[in-house]
Amino acid sequence: MIRTTVCLAAIVAGGVLVHARQQGQGQLPSQLPLSIGLRERGSSVSGAFEGWYKNKDGSVNFLVGYINRNTKQELDIPIGPNNHIDPGGPDLGQPTHFQAGRQWGVFTIKAPKDLGDRKLAWTLVANGFTNTITLHTKPEYVIEPYEDAANGNTPPVLRFAVDGPAFTGPPIGIAATYTAKTGEPLELAAWATDAGPKTNVPAPAPGTTAPPPPPPSLKWSWLRGPAAVTFDPANTRPDKDTGRSATKAIFTAPGDYVLRLQANDATGEGGGGFQCCWTNAHLKVTVTGPVVAAPVRTTAASPARVTGPDGFAGTWLLGVETIQGAMHMDLVVKHDGGKLTGEITSDVAPQPQPVTDIAVDDGKLVVKYTFAVQGQSFPLKITIAPDGEQWKSTFDFAGGQFVMDGTAAKK
Repeated sequence: MIRTTVCLAAIVAGGVLVHARQQGQGQLPSQLPLSIGLRERGSSVSGAFEGWYKNKDGSVNFLVGYINRNTKQELDIPIGPNNHIDPGGPDLGQPTHFQAGRQWGVFTIKAPKDLGDRKLAWTLVANGFTNTITLHTKPEYVIEPYEDAANGNTPPVLRFAVDGPAFTGPPIGIAATYTAKTGEPLELAAWATDAGPKTNVPAPAPGTTAPPPPPPSLKWSWLRGPAAVTFDPANTRPDKDTGRSATKAIFTAPGDYVLRLQANDATGEGGGGFQCCWTNAHLKVTVTGPVVAAPVRTTAASPARVTGPDGFAGTWLLGVETIQGAMHMDLVVKHDGGKLTGEITSDVAPQPQPVTDIAVDDGKLVVKYTFAVQGQSFPLKITIAPDGEQWKSTFDFAGGQFVMDGTAAKK
C-alpha cells in the first residue's frame, strides 16, 4: 500500500516520477521550495529557478518559474517593492499575475555579460511573506530545454499564423501582437505540432507501425495586465489534421497585457520537472475602451442547457491544478443505443483509455474507470457538475485517497 500511495501521489502531483526515466543526462529537476505549506488562501508566492542554458551566440539565459502556494487565490503583485529583480531591475519581464500552483519556465532573463560569479535576486512579497531566490550559473543548474539527450525529444512547435514564425522551448520576446476592445471577444488562434521522441523508444509490435505522438495540450493564461482576462476555453487541443486551435479572450479594462500560451507534450508540466520538452510563448495585447463588467454568457454547453444523456455527449476538456502544475484530460462521451460510453486521454497517459462506466446522476456526469500509467493502475472517478453558468470537475483518485477540484468545459 505504501508503494502504491507514493506512486499515486507522484502522478497526481504532475507526473514527475512517471516521466523521470525518460530524461537525458544533465537534466536536473527544479528545486521546489516548500518551507510554507499549501493553503486555500493566505500563503506565500516564491520564484523557482529552473536553471540556465547557453544560446547559440554563447550568451546565457536564466529560465524562471514560480510557485503560488494558494490553491484558490490568484495574486496580482505589481512591479515595485513587492516584486523586483536586482541588479538591473526592478522589471526584467517577470509576471505580475500569479496563478495558483506551480508554473514552470514562465519567463527568461538574458544574463548580463559581466555577471561573472555574481547573482540576480528575485524578491516577491505576498500575504505578508517575503521570499527571495537567486539566479546564477552554477554548473549543477545547467539545463537542456531544446532537446532531451536520452531520446531526441524536442519541444512542441507553436505558430500564430499558418505560415508564421515557429516558437519552441522557453519564451523569448513577444511571439505575436494584437489589439482588442474591452468587452469584445478577441479570437486567439495557434497552430501546434510535436515530433515526439526519436530514439530509444519502444519498437511497435510486428506488422504494425508506431502511432504518431499525441497532439500537445495547450493552456492559455495571462501574465501581466491591469485586470483579469477570461479565456473561453483556457485549455485546448490542436486539431489532429490541421494543428489549429483557438480560444477567445475577453478584457474588462484598457491597457497593455502579456498573455502566455503553454504547449505540453506527453512529458507533461515542465517536462515532468526536467525542463524538456514543452514550449511557452508570450503574446502582447493592447486593449482600448472603457472599463466594463465581466460578461455572463449562457452557451449551448452551459449547465442551463444540458439535459439528459444527449446533452453530455461530446468532447470535454478537463483540468486540475496540482503542486507541480496543471494536468489536462480530454474526455469524449458518446450516447449510443441508450448507453453512454467514451474514451479519455491525459498528459500523463496520452494513449486513449476506454470508459464504459458513465452515468448521469442528478444533473451530473459521473465517469468511473481504471487509470493506468507506468505499470500502475487505480480507480478514478470524475464528476462533472454545474457551477453557476460554468462547469466544474472533481477528481477522486483511488477511492478517496486524493480528491481534487478541477475545471471542465465542453467543446
